[in-house]
Amino acid sequence: MKIGRDFSKIRGVPKSANADSIRGSATMVVVFDEAAFMTSTEGNSSSLEQCYYAAEPSLAQFGKDGMIFLNSSPYTKIGFFYDRFLQSHQVVDDMAKFPTLLSFQFPSWELYRDYEKDPGKRFKSAIMVSPDGDHDKLSPDDKDKAREAELSEKANPEKFKVERRGQWAEVVDSFLNAENVERAFVSSFKDTPVRMQTSGTYTYQYFAHCDPSSTTAGFGFAIGHMQEFAGEDGEPEPHVVFDVVKRWNPKDFPGETIHYETVLDEILQWMRVFRPVELSFDQYYSNVLIQSMRNRLMKNKISTRVIEKTATAVINMQKYESLKTAINLDLVHIPVDCPDSEYTKMEMKFLQIRNGRVDKQDLGPVQTKDISDCIAEVTSIILGGGPGIMAGLKTGLKYGAPGGYGLGRDRSFEDYYKNAKKTGSGPTRSMDYRNRPKAR
Repeated sequence: MKIGRDFSKIRGVPKSANADSIRGSATMVVVFDEAAFMTSTEGNSSSLEQCYYAAEPSLAQFGKDGMIFLNSSPYTKIGFFYDRFLQSHQVVDDMAKFPTLLSFQFPSWELYRDYEKDPGKRFKSAIMVSPDGDHDKLSPDDKDKAREAELSEKANPEKFKVERRGQWAEVVDSFLNAENVERAFVSSFKDTPVRMQTSGTYTYQYFAHCDPSSTTAGFGFAIGHMQEFAGEDGEPEPHVVFDVVKRWNPKDFPGETIHYETVLDEILQWMRVFRPVELSFDQYYSNVLIQSMRNRLMKNKISTRVIEKTATAVINMQKYESLKTAINLDLVHIPVDCPDSEYTKMEMKFLQIRNGRVDKQDLGPVQTKDISDCIAEVTSIILGGGPGIMAGLKTGLKYGAPGGYGLGRDRSFEDYYKNAKKTGSGPTRSMDYRNRPKAR
């Protein structure tokens, strides 16, 4: 059939972000704006992943000319948008694993770089200016915008990092600052090594916590002690130094189900070499585990007390607020050479507040908080309601109250005996420090 002339049309059609509305049309290019914000919380058909795969068959008839363009502020490291970004950088044998994927990442002001070099001189100033670099070379208008950007970043660095610098947020509304979490994982602090330990010492008192879950979920464990470092004023300052952080993964067990007896046997070995003052368990399915652990400790003549910790919403927030304050003040140190340190770091970065309590993510690469709970519990036990509360506590073995706490003003047993002789009260002659049996 002859026609007078060849003609074609390209039509741009806005559509709702719904998989059903996208299907069926002959489409050459599909553009998803602010794609990172298309999460599955509004329903599966509205998620970016569902819309993306619904659009692919419509592009097939255009072959290599078909394209899907995902445009967005980075938002958070969870979801389909972040997954595709990572896939675009994957390499196998020096070749792109997904050769049809291409990604660009740049700050907002990159679009206006070198605008003054435009031969047509169409722009008098940039729409956005970087707060970095030498501002003296900028025009008066650009100086004002650079200063405005600088103040905006100081007011809300996390928001500015995502919306202007184009950097990924660890998680939306994260409870802990990602940079402070990174700082907590060290190999040394003030020239003192921070390493995973395989045995304890009588210099410190150790505290341990277990966070069991269902047999098909994770099982967390952490043990740490209080250690003093000189503060900015030169005075001793209490810090929490972790000796072991560990997570048992159900995938490492037959049938992908955690075998509690195996885990308790391993924890017993840690109890033997550290002899902690206290071993606590989270309340979930803890009665049987606590009784079994007590029996093991009794048979091995280990005096560690084993208790259950009730995790109400109020206690949860108090515990995590203590951890947050301690991490922000750089009072928590976790060895980077523990096998589960990297996973622990990710867990802590992905914590967020939901319904009045600190909780795990339901999406993304990390959807647990087993070890984070253990770290928060041990930190709360050692530092109490907040950092500095135990600044007066001296480390080392002392005579007096259970747990090694000193008597009165950290007096030695000799001072205590001499004072008792003067007052006529206190230890009897049989308790004379010169005749007492040597402490084991």
